[in-house]
Amino acid sequence: MSDLRDNEGLSLGIVKPREILDIVVAEDDDDWNERQRAVLSQARMFGRRKPLTKIPFKFRYSFTCHDPRCNGHRIMVEDWEIGALYQNELDRLGNSESASNSVRKKLLSFSGPNHDLHFFVGPHSVHRSWLIVGLFYPPTLRGDEAIQDSMF
Repeated sequence: MSDLRDNEGLSLGIVKPREILDIVVAEDDDDWNERQRAVLSQARMFGRRKPLTKIPFKFRYSFTCHDPRCNGHRIMVEDWEIGALYQNELDRLGNSESASNSVRKKLLSFSGPNHDLHFFVGPHSVHRSWLIVGLFYPPTLRGDEAIQDSMF
């Protein structure tokens, strides 16, 4: 994937993982750093927005891709829906460890036999790496379901 960014200048892409190895959950700071606070405090064109809550975990997919040279990837998920899922699970379950475990299980379920998982990826603004900025996991079609009807 680095070849595509460096040699072809790609800034967005879609990756279909060959195999999901794990979801790595790592503790993170529970408050914004100074640079992040400065960005969040910038004036908005259309009024004030609700303050963002910092998610105290980072979620990463560990996977292999279809490139024959692949030795595996571990890419952080920066999809806002994962943050919203974490907040909902925290409200439902009442503690951060249970909420992060629930998010991990949900992320793993997207790669199960019932979904065809793809990652929308984009470059990190500071580090020379990729981030997962969105997930696409349509239902897996089997047999006759996979045959597309005519549009006409």
